[in-house]
Amino acid sequence: MGVCNEAGVKMLEFCALNGLTAMNTMFEKKQVHMATWKHPATKQDHMIDVILMRKEQRKLCCDVRACRSACCWSDRHLVRGKLQIYLPKRSKATNQAPLAVHRLSNKECREQYQERLNRLLDERTHCEDETPEATWTTLKECILESAEECVGCMRKKQPDKQVSVDVKSEVYRVATTHIIVQS
Repeated sequence: MGVCNEAGVKMLEFCALNGLTAMNTMFEKKQVHMATWKHPATKQDHMIDVILMRKEQRKLCCDVRACRSACCWSDRHLVRGKLQIYLPKRSKATNQAPLAVHRLSNKECREQYQERLNRLLDERTHCEDETPEATWTTLKECILESAEECVGCMRKKQPDKQVSVDVKSEVYRVATTHIIVQS
């Protein structure tokens, strides 16, 4: 390693033009941990496999090395990169009062909710090329709007947990039945 051939020069030019960095060269390692291929005749080590990252994302990379002991049924060594990934923080829910879903145990209220939900879902247009996120947002809005209108908000006293579970399963059943019928 240390001599760059024509393919290596082309790769470096590509990286320079596109703002990429070869992460294999960013960490000090022994030569055996940087080499990804050994020439069968000369037994000389070469770095022919690299991990490329955008320059602005280099700080996410913690380590890159060639794993010589990984059995890949190939004459090359596996290149492993360790990345530190930051997950976005979840936003807190709005200060909306919880819905009184226990009222859905009443048959009249449940039927009114089902009718209202079906009417809202029928009114909303559904496009075939709509993203799953947009479809979910529409479904969620319809469920919340019909629930707010039919059951209202809950008082301070908590309902029986078994009733809540039954009602949630009923809401799920109605929503999935409508989606299957629409498809």
